[in-house]
Amino acid sequence: MTEAPRPTPFRRQQEALGATFAPTAGWLLPSDYGDPVAEDRSRRAAAAVVDRSAVGRIKVSGKDRLDFLQRLSTQDLKARLGPGHGAPTVFTTNKGRIVDLVTIYDLGETLLLLTSPSAREALPAWIRRYVLRDQVSLTDVSAEGAAFRIAGPQAPDVLRAIGAGAAAGLDRHGIAGLDPAGVGTAVIVEAAGPWPSFLLVADLPGAVELFAAAVEASRAVGGGPVGELVRTMGRIEDGIPEGGSELTEEFNPWEARLDEAISLSKGCYVGQEVVARLNTYDKVSRRLVGLRIGNAEPPAPGSKITVEGHESGVLTSSVRSFSAGETIGLGYIRVAHEAPGTEVLVGIAEGESVPARVTALPVAS
Repeated sequence: MTEAPRPTPFRRQQEALGATFAPTAGWLLPSDYGDPVAEDRSRRAAAAVVDRSAVGRIKVSGKDRLDFLQRLSTQDLKARLGPGHGAPTVFTTNKGRIVDLVTIYDLGETLLLLTSPSAREALPAWIRRYVLRDQVSLTDVSAEGAAFRIAGPQAPDVLRAIGAGAAAGLDRHGIAGLDPAGVGTAVIVEAAGPWPSFLLVADLPGAVELFAAAVEASRAVGGGPVGELVRTMGRIEDGIPEGGSELTEEFNPWEARLDEAISLSKGCYVGQEVVARLNTYDKVSRRLVGLRIGNAEPPAPGSKITVEGHESGVLTSSVRSFSAGETIGLGYIRVAHEAPGTEVLVGIAEGESVPARVTALPVAS
């Protein structure tokens, strides 16, 4: 029996703000707040407040925690992590395929893993398979607090308005424990997109009031709350792959352009031989690209991409972009066809397709 989507801690406030809800990765999140065009404009010109309750938060404790995760994932965590700092890493299968892209933060006595919403339960279960005599404990703390994003050109101003301005000066992947309005909060500097972006993970019930304060402060600078429709639009425009769409066991980290999360000089990890061999012998056969699809309705994920009658790739995400004025998407295509401007066809039904052209990432600005 399928469980009903879980309501977000901010549900009542979002209803009052006019939100329409839709299931997302096991949660019931706002799809929009009544005017997606205005939401898109506010995130570009000012600041957006986005419910990120669905992001998995996994606490890892035990004296072997760092050594253990070092042996499991692609990043040289020992070189990159330190108190108050995080780093992206990829967990891969024995065949070098993506389990999930995770950002790991050093909180001193524990590590915090931020997972894709789609991998919140599956990734810890996968990791536990490798715990033998290691002194390591994984705890899903997603329900112990609430998470939301403040992003946009004026996001630092919103942080300052709610009493979390000290985080505005953090480095990329930095994390700080703050206490805005008396609410215990971890503020994380996200490394995605063209504008400042901060993830706030706050204790309940105070997080609910903090979310309301962030919405009010964002509105004061011309922004406001933004739903999943515009969040997804933005991440596709920015060429950001997402778990469950671009980041699955169908693909490897090089194909997904996750180079920043891979160390070629660290020791062994699960899938290391395959990942290293793909790079050493230049065996990456396809890569993530953007697609401009004109006036067609967004094709379904999984639609085949063909070039001159031959299958070349697969569409993983698509959306109608307000700023681009057309449908855009992300997908994987053979390296022979990845050059921007390459004309392709995207299937929409049996025997039917629409024309598209390959673009570099980001897809649209």
